[in-house]
Amino acid sequence: MGKQVRFYMLPEDERTFLRSVCRDQAVVLLADSSPEPKLQILENLLTSLQQRSELSTILLWNTALPIKETDIREVRLREYKEELGAYIETGKVIYSVDRLNAPVIEFSPSFIRRDGQLVRGRIWAEMYRQEGGTLVHKGADFESWYDRIARWLRRNFKRAEGIDGYFGPQALEWYQEGGKLSK
Repeated sequence: MGKQVRFYMLPEDERTFLRSVCRDQAVVLLADSSPEPKLQILENLLTSLQQRSELSTILLWNTALPIKETDIREVRLREYKEELGAYIETGKVIYSVDRLNAPVIEFSPSFIRRDGQLVRGRIWAEMYRQEGGTLVHKGADFESWYDRIARWLRRNFKRAEGIDGYFGPQALEWYQEGGKLSK
């Protein structure tokens, strides 16, 4: 069963969060997909901010917890052809980390929509992986690492009455000054 923490962040909140997560030398940020069958490590802490239009989800990976080769999946891209009324393969292939099985935390950032509303983000991780038709716990080290990150969010971000999720300081100030949240 997975665990998650929902939040609202603006850019400075996200920078603070990612700096905290990456303080651990073993932790890296991964793109959730790559044109090559290898992990694409994001070198810059602020990549998520700079490439927001291209990058919607980032994976947090503690390199002390290995990702298996079988956790990288080949995905053949398809597009809908209206004249045929069907999806057709484009010939393009991407490779993606299997978030259900790999020891990674999915980081879906908050962002402001075109209409000015702030969309809630989350961290999420599945604590079990499929092995031969059986669910197997990913391990105490993985769960403990996830729990440390979740605890950091709960301690450093605040709740607002009647709102599901935690607010980073910048997002909370924005909201209290009349900013609108996406439902």
